[in-house]
Amino acid sequence: MKKIILASLGCGFLLGIIAKTFYGFDFKRSKNLRRGSIGDKARASEYLVIALQYYLAGRSACFANSVPVAGNLLHHAVEMLLKYFLLNSYSPDELKYKFQHQLKKLWNKFKSGMNDGTLRRFDGIISDLQDFDELRYPEKGFLIIISIFKGKRPKSSVKKAKQYFLYLEEIDELFSAILTGRVSTVLIRGLLTPDALAQYQKDNKHLLF
Repeated sequence: MKKIILASLGCGFLLGIIAKTFYGFDFKRSKNLRRGSIGDKARASEYLVIALQYYLAGRSACFANSVPVAGNLLHHAVEMLLKYFLLNSYSPDELKYKFQHQLKKLWNKFKSGMNDGTLRRFDGIISDLQDFDELRYPEKGFLIIISIFKGKRPKSSVKKAKQYFLYLEEIDELFSAILTGRVSTVLIRGLLTPDALAQYQKDNKHLLF
C-alpha cells in the first residue's frame, strides 16, 4: 500500500528548539522577527518543516504517477524552502503578498543573497517548476511528462499543446544543493520518521546523508 509521507513535528516546543539550532537562518540579523522570541523563531522554522513535507509528498506523488499533483507539490516544496531562507530579508507578509507563488522571483533573490554562481545551473529547473503553478485547476491542451530519472525530452505530436516537464532526479539535486552547507543534515534527519526516510531515499541519487 502506497502512502503519502508527511514528516510532522506536532510540538511547538520542539519547533522552538529546532529554530535556535538551524544555522540556515540567521535570527540575530533578521529585522523581520522579534529578537529572542522563541514563538517567532519556531514559526520561521516551520517554513523549513513544511518545505520538507511538500518535498516528500511530491516524491511520493511522482512514484504514484499523480499528474499534475506531483508538480504542484514540488513547486510548493521549493517555494517554501526559498521563503525560509529569504526570511532574513523579508517579513512573512512580504513573502506571501510580494512574491506569492513566483518561483523565478524567489529564486533570483535567493541566488543574489547566497552569492553562489553554481546555482545558475538550476535556472531551467526552476522555470519548469514554475509552469506547474498554472495547473492548479484543470486545463485543456497540455502534455505532462513526469519521470523519476533525467532523460531526453520527447517532442509532442499534439500541436498547440503546451508541454510540462518534471524529472524527480533534478528536483532531488536542486533540494540537496540548496540545503547543503546551509542547514544541519543531522537535524533534517531527525525530522524524518522511518517511513519518511524510506521515501526520501527511494531512487534518490542526491542524498544529503
